Formats: sequence, structure tokens, C-alpha cells
Amino acid sequence: MFAEDVGLLPKRAFTELLESFVQPGQAAPEQFIPLLTALWREMDVGGFSVVLRRNLPRFNGKLFKQSHVLSLNRAQIAHLLQAARCDWTLVEPAIFGTLLERALNPLERHALGAHYTPRAYVERLVLPTVIEPLRAEWSNAKAAALVLAAE
Repeated sequence: MFAEDVGLLPKRAFTELLESFVQPGQAAPEQFIPLLTALWREMDVGGFSVVLRRNLPRFNGKLFKQSHVLSLNRAQIAHLLQAARCDWTLVEPAIFGTLLERALNPLERHALGAHYTPRAYVERLVLPTVIEPLRAEWSNAKAAALVLAAE
């Protein structure tokens, strides 16, 4: 849902998939597990998604490497659909990193080197070393362009 709302998945693609399970005469709940399993596999490798009938980026981080889809009935899928209709861009992405880190077995997490670094720590390093110098260069480039345009 978050991936859909921030543009990693095509707009409304996941929501429409959920809608197909809720609308009478559409997808049967028994198709939920194989379709979501296939979608998560497609998100793991990227490329054309047979489920969504669109190209997808590769979602790295091993989040979709081993997926387990729960069996849900139509009413439960309807609850997911309600959640999918919310604006997930308002969710702080750091929450997902923390959830992923805590979901991993500590030994597996260590072997993968999977440790989530909070956004504030990353910004403390990246802002002064990367972003601020780039902004200064951009300001200089814009000023130079204005001078050249005036000439």
C-alpha cells in the first residue's frame, strides 16, 4: 500500500487487485494466495508483472524474497481494501525499516548485515556532506546561468 502511494507501484494497481476480490463475480478468495505470492516474487526481481500487467521496479532489501501470504476471506480482503484507500504517504518510512529489522531472526539479521539506521542518523551525515554542497553548487549554477542569460 505504501509502495503504491509513493509511486513504486503503478497508481491504484494494488488497490484494484484488492477490489477484484471484493466485487461479486470477480476473483475468488482462493486466488488471493497465488496472486499475492506471484506479485511479491515479481516485486523481488522487478520487470513485467503478470499480476498487475505492468512493469515493476525491483524491490531490494530481501523484503519480498521469502513471502508468506495469509489465507483471507472476502470480508478480510475488504478490510485490506479499506486500508489501501488511505493515504500511506503520511506513514514515516522509518517505521518499515524498524519493522523489517525486528521481524528478522537476530542471527539472520547479523548474517545479512541488516540493521536499520534511523532517518535522523542518516540525515545527520548526508545533509552536511552531500545535500548542502549540492545545493550550494546548484545555487552557483543558477547564478551563472542568469549572468550568461543577461549577457
